[in-house]
Amino acid sequence: MNCTVHLVRHGEVYNPQHIMYGRLPGFGLSERGQEQARAAALWLQERQLDALYCSPMQRARETAAIVAAAAGSLPPQVDVRLNEVHTPWQGRPLLELLKRDWDMYSGNGPEYEQAEDVAQRGQEFFAAMRRAWPGGEVAAVTHGDIIAFSIVLAAGDPPDVRLKAHMPNYGVSDDYPETASISSFRWRTADPDELPTFTYRRPW
Repeated sequence: MNCTVHLVRHGEVYNPQHIMYGRLPGFGLSERGQEQARAAALWLQERQLDALYCSPMQRARETAAIVAAAAGSLPPQVDVRLNEVHTPWQGRPLLELLKRDWDMYSGNGPEYEQAEDVAQRGQEFFAAMRRAWPGGEVAAVTHGDIIAFSIVLAAGDPPDVRLKAHMPNYGVSDDYPETASISSFRWRTADPDELPTFTYRRPW
């Protein structure tokens, strides 16, 4: 049975120090991020959403609140499977990650997540949504790498960190899922092995 899940990346974050904020507290949306979230909310307002979910991070909850306000009586439900990557790179300058081609996984200790772990969380969330909302349509505010790996998996490829640099090959019109972009995944059957169709849009 049909099921559609829209993964919404949170809006732009107020981050004047340009650090990798990860799961650090206190990072909310910038004014531009709020505008981006409103643009995403306007697009989602036209959908018949059955439910709205979000990561526990402040930036995701703020984005979800803007979406919820546009959608009417649809309170966001926090789901930890949508959380940001658990990485030792949080708090460090973004320039350091740029020099690593945004690889926040290689060389990390076992207490931190690998790409496969992040991808698995996303797949578990998808499976739960397909069970809970057969024939339905839901939105979930989450983070860039969960979205990127979900896109790669939808194409039948493994969640390799190097593939994040090739998002345009997967139908993404930006180099990486932009803030407040919407990545839509649709399944036509209840077959757990079915690969979803995928579309990407940046509504702002």
